[in-house]
Amino acid sequence: MKCPICKSILVEKTANARRVIKSQKFTFKNIPAYVCENELCGQIIFDSLIIEELDMADLVLKQEDLEKGIIEYNKFKERLSRLQVNS
Repeated sequence: MKCPICKSILVEKTANARRVIKSQKFTFKNIPAYVCENELCGQIIFDSLIIEELDMADLVLKQEDLEKGIIEYNKFKERLSRLQVNS
């Protein structure tokens, strides 16, 4: 797959994403992503399903998570799957 910005190759890696959740800055760490191998570009592309999961963060994250300001994606995904099973 090619980078839509610079046309270099996109490689599978992990990346971080920052969001504002309940008026607080928050970081999700180590999310699977496609990252441009051109360091000057650095484009990051997340799968649309991952974006949908991150959009549900306010349902999953606890107050203590928000106070820390950071969570590993795998831990977040685990909580999200538990929430979906219980619905």
